[in-house]
Amino acid sequence: MKTKSFTRILAIFVATLVIAVNGVYADPLQLYVTDGENFITVADNGVGDGDSTLGKIGWSGNLGGWDLLVSTGTGSPVFGLGSLDLEFSANSQNENTADLTIMLTQTDISTTFPGWNLKAEGAIEGGIGAVTYSAWFDNDNGAFAKDQQIGSTLSFTSSDFAGNISVLASPIPPYSLTQVLTFAGNGRFSTDASLTHAPEPTAIVLLGSGLVGVALLVRRKRF
Repeated sequence: MKTKSFTRILAIFVATLVIAVNGVYADPLQLYVTDGENFITVADNGVGDGDSTLGKIGWSGNLGGWDLLVSTGTGSPVFGLGSLDLEFSANSQNENTADLTIMLTQTDISTTFPGWNLKAEGAIEGGIGAVTYSAWFDNDNGAFAKDQQIGSTLSFTSSDFAGNISVLASPIPPYSLTQVLTFAGNGRFSTDASLTHAPEPTAIVLLGSGLVGVALLVRRKRF
């Protein structure tokens, strides 16, 4: 009987913590790719999405002078609210290929956090070019809106690159988050760019309180 009670209490605690960390809701992801003239927009589980997982978009194809080999955007509910990841790989078809911009957005995010971490890594091959990565939030909750930048823009020109920054930023729910990747030049590039949030103070308090409670239950059971 004691074991069942302990298991039930632990399950309630874990569920409460998950809700606190992940928040309550967010709208489906959207992916946008453009070379300045041509563009494509793909919504999670919409037309063109090759991944049926809710919270993940997969798309590949041709756009202007680009062959887009891999285009994968991931957010909630695969990740907790406030976290996005964008994996991208493309080849330019000629030396006159226009610059490429890739954006991943999620709107109606219901939880805020004290800070964020931006990280990008990848490789550039062939023509001379630069990859830039930035992240934005919008308190007006607009899709692909670049109202307030989170930190600064990461820029890379070396064949193998990696970088990250951590910054403070506190959007007001409901808000949108947007990642922006750009490639200027020609050749081939691949990038994995992530936006992750710092733990919410409330979640930290819940985690600490819950662990104390679990420890007390274990102690009581033993003695």
